[in-house]
Amino acid sequence: MNKHILIIDDEKPQAEALSKLLSKELSDIGYTFEALYTEEAIEEGIKNRYFNLAIIDIRMDDFKFDGVDLAREIININPLAKVIIVSSFTSLYMKEIKEIFLTGKVLDWQEKEPYDTWIPKLVDQIKRYYDGLTIDSSETNNALMSIYAEAKNTTQNYEKGAKFENFLSLLFQSIGFSFIQKRVVDSTSEIDLIIRNDIKDPFLSKFGKYIFLEAKNRSSTPIDKNDYIVFKNKINSSNQLVELGIIATTSYIAKTVKLEELRSSATLGKIVVLSNDELIRLIEAPNKLSELKKIIDEQIREVPLVRCH
Repeated sequence: MNKHILIIDDEKPQAEALSKLLSKELSDIGYTFEALYTEEAIEEGIKNRYFNLAIIDIRMDDFKFDGVDLAREIININPLAKVIIVSSFTSLYMKEIKEIFLTGKVLDWQEKEPYDTWIPKLVDQIKRYYDGLTIDSSETNNALMSIYAEAKNTTQNYEKGAKFENFLSLLFQSIGFSFIQKRVVDSTSEIDLIIRNDIKDPFLSKFGKYIFLEAKNRSSTPIDKNDYIVFKNKINSSNQLVELGIIATTSYIAKTVKLEELRSSATLGKIVVLSNDELIRLIEAPNKLSELKKIIDEQIREVPLVRCH
């Protein structure tokens, strides 16, 4: 499991010191820590980083948000993550802390203490949290299934797209990809998700530096030949940085996609299709990385036959 933890504080020395001290205690058993201390870095990190846990300072005097605002945003966009709230002023925010504590997403709130007494408490809390995740993955899977169902059942067009993209980002984060950008626009096209292919796996590492992902949340309209061609052109225009593309859909695949895939198979880049069946498989899989590789293996020659739901 990728154990990446965000340290969020408006004071650079405090964020970096906490990150360094926790890394010293935990890095040898697979934990990584990232210190975020500017408004831009904090906002970008919450939206695009993979993390299971965020340790958040509650008071941020010169920022447009405080730790309570950030905890609420994390709960909203990344329900797979938990937060620990820390401050020297928790008593001033007790009402707000109690409100977000009721969501079940706050592991603890702690007063800042001298590091020699505080670090052991944080280390113990972090270990207990991740030990629980390792033993039982059902909470993550249930959360993913709930987010997927909500995305499928949303009727407003913009929300359907945004919620499905957010679900896919969380799904691929749970597989182990640590950096995912949403809705990247250049002068010629828009990519729904760009996944940095930095996962430590000898099989996936052969598919270029990035993976493009196209999200199609349209329950009654299949992925057709035109969708495939447009997406293939985006991959071909990536300066050879992308060799794997993924089309994810809540619907099914038209027969014309299979024919187009065979016609264009000699060109660079492989497109894998994740229809409803494959998405459910990934959600329920105890080892999501292994399941993704199985799906790629199954489609190495061609996309699946048409499936109706």
